[in-house]
Amino acid sequence: MKNAVVLVLILVVGVYGPQQSLHSRYDALWAMGALVLAAYILQRAAERVRLPGIVGWIGAGLLLGSSGLRLAGSQDLAALHLVRTLAALWVGFQVGIHFWWPKGFGWRGSALVGSATLVALAAITAGIWALSGVPLGMALLLAGLGSLWGLFTLQPNPARRGALMLAAVGSGFSLVLLLGVLALLWGNGLVPVGGLHLGLRLAISPFAGALGALACRRLGLFEARNQALTAGLFAAFFVSALLISHWHLVALPFGFGAGVALVRQPLPARRLRFFLRSLSPVAFATYFALMGATLELGVLRQPLPDLWVVLLVEVVVLVTVRVLGPALWYPSGLPSAGARRHLGWLLLPKGALLFELLYHPVDGLAELLEGERGLLLHQAALGDILIFALVFASVAVAIPHRWLDLRPAHAPA
Repeated sequence: MKNAVVLVLILVVGVYGPQQSLHSRYDALWAMGALVLAAYILQRAAERVRLPGIVGWIGAGLLLGSSGLRLAGSQDLAALHLVRTLAALWVGFQVGIHFWWPKGFGWRGSALVGSATLVALAAITAGIWALSGVPLGMALLLAGLGSLWGLFTLQPNPARRGALMLAAVGSGFSLVLLLGVLALLWGNGLVPVGGLHLGLRLAISPFAGALGALACRRLGLFEARNQALTAGLFAAFFVSALLISHWHLVALPFGFGAGVALVRQPLPARRLRFFLRSLSPVAFATYFALMGATLELGVLRQPLPDLWVVLLVEVVVLVTVRVLGPALWYPSGLPSAGARRHLGWLLLPKGALLFELLYHPVDGLAELLEGERGLLLHQAALGDILIFALVFASVAVAIPHRWLDLRPAHAPA
């Protein structure tokens, strides 16, 4: 506790000290160090009250970023974009190498998850259109974004592999539906062509990541000794981050595709899971701290009247479909049926992928539409991120572990 107090005092001096009147090329590094420090302190504080680490990480970003003390300003965050891309790659890769496809799931399980995704999209669209003054096209776009699954919000571990697999399959269906929604709205002139380009880059990203991982495997990177593997991984992630920035791809699905491409080879995947286990919290803390620093909560100061209807419909539909739904459509091949009443809570935390789409540097959702429609889209996305990444992540972690025997019956070693 004494060390934490000392760190807080150093942070306060950094924020309000006389050096803040000076500007140098190292401002971004100072902001990054302060974010990591605050993320660590708030993570420990959150764990003391049995909250997930993501609450402390995002809270640190909100405290020091655009919505708080502005220690990490817009210029610093722009300079740290490559760092955020690297962290997002690492997060996506960590999730990808923990993916598994259980025996007995098959096409029926995929059809059930796909049907649940389609039902959520249709129900959110109908609810927003019926209960608010939002046009049908706008309601469809909000529903396409709101029905995304949460694949990257919680850290992967063996107890969450069943939920991770369902979220991965659901994410595939939701991304296909979102691309179809963007194409439909673009064809009707309701969104600019940039929205369609964003959807296409989102769809290409996991395949590009898989090709990159297969190329690294063909070069023998994952069979190298530990020192060579460490250097090779950092070089591969750095080059991938540069390519993502150049081609304007999306880092999270890119990293996920790279990880999934290696899962079919048990030895490299198992070695990487063990090798990267200690570094996983660093990547998650860095990414979500930068995510919190980037969020512009000032957009929510004057919420539009329809915003509350949009968020309420989304919460009600997703809780119904993803928490209560597994009691009816629980796929075979996953953990014991006794856990299905509580498995759904692990399917609710989301927001990381929506954040990437909202603040994408090219054709991001924050700048996709103009006027009141653009403001509603921005406010709804921010509300979605805050509710599902903070509130429902806390609820999911707070579910007693004795109810969550989620280890797969036939999981690989």
